[in-house]
Amino acid sequence: MRLPWVGSETINLGEKITVNGAVEGGTAPYTYAYYYKRSTNTKWKVLGTEFGTETTAKLKPTSAGSFDIRVVVKDSAGKTSTKLMTATAK
Repeated sequence: MRLPWVGSETINLGEKITVNGAVEGGTAPYTYAYYYKRSTNTKWKVLGTEFGTETTAKLKPTSAGSFDIRVVVKDSAGKTSTKLMTATAK
């Protein structure tokens, strides 16, 4: 099971970043968890519902800076796949 490449994105402050958890392979059904943190921090925060059925999540930064976003997908067999991306709000 693997998540497509996520990459990086730059947005203007006030815009939303849409994070897609689409997965290839594995055994359906899938659950999704989305996390974010300011790139200078070490503690991740949950974005939305942890291991829910939503295939996308949206992050709207409230201040300028760089943010790390982590997507974790779990299939019905318990296998997980994780991808990271960086988003910059300017």
